[in-house]
Amino acid sequence: MHRVQAALDRLSQRLPSLAAPGVYPRESQRRAELRYYRFGKFAWGWTIYFLGALLSLWAALTRWRALWLAAVVLLIAALGLHAYGLALRWHIVGRVPVANMFESLVAAAWIGIAFALLVELVYRVRIFLLAAHVTGFCALLVAGYVIPGGGSITAMMGILDNIMLRIHTVLIIAAYSLIFLAAVIAVVYLAGYYWHRLRAGAAARVEGASGSADRPPILAGALPDDTGDRALPLWLHQVDWSHLILLNMAFVLLFVGGIVLGAVWADYSWGRPWGWDPKETFALNTWIIYAILIHVRLVVKRKGLWTAWLSIAGCATMLFNWFAVNYYIVGLHSYA
Repeated sequence: MHRVQAALDRLSQRLPSLAAPGVYPRESQRRAELRYYRFGKFAWGWTIYFLGALLSLWAALTRWRALWLAAVVLLIAALGLHAYGLALRWHIVGRVPVANMFESLVAAAWIGIAFALLVELVYRVRIFLLAAHVTGFCALLVAGYVIPGGGSITAMMGILDNIMLRIHTVLIIAAYSLIFLAAVIAVVYLAGYYWHRLRAGAAARVEGASGSADRPPILAGALPDDTGDRALPLWLHQVDWSHLILLNMAFVLLFVGGIVLGAVWADYSWGRPWGWDPKETFALNTWIIYAILIHVRLVVKRKGLWTAWLSIAGCATMLFNWFAVNYYIVGLHSYA
């Protein structure tokens, strides 16, 4: 056994000199790969994001500054660990790590979380902090325990060896990360909206039951529907405003990175800018939902409510396109 191990050690030292230059990984890459796998591809960072999500939710509910600071510190720590794992993988594979599902999911989450942290530090509305922690928790949990292959390093498909991998793919996954962040904020808005309606309805029923003859009771405790968003508390308007920041950026990134640059890459790779491939079709469907969202706000009274529901619908379409189309529907993008 010892002689076999000694022979393997000599072979491992000899192989780099036998391979052509650039074929065999450098020693620094081999050491980085060892460290990368030894630390479990850093997917366990979801635990820090989970703790941060609990703290940031508590901070949003209580408005305690100490809790907010603790959640920010946890987010910076988790983001740093997240970045270190990404940097190691980047060094190992020698390219931007966005060529498969594991890489694109982890990279997308990092981009979105970094942006949310920046906006949170500028505006301090607390909702970006919560959305960032939830996004990191979901992304690393799925990447580490759900994606087939578990994020093992494999060879890249030849068709992806293109400058557009660094432009189109990075832009589109950045849009996806903002879409998911926005969907988290949409869930918070809907929870707050319906909680406010429930409390206001209960108060109206109490007032109606004790109303005098010159002030008829409000039927069934219902709130008037002609007030739109004006009757909502200030914090819900802040959540809606925060939601719009992400949605507007995602809308632009989807159009430029997904529709325009995707067509450019398709024309270069397959000889046509559009071919009704499932991935292309659902990417267009996702963008159409956000186009509808932006225009619906111009005509409805309850702008925040419509925006939140359409945001969740758009996120569901994006996730279907990203996961179901890649794994279960045969197309030219099945390798992604």
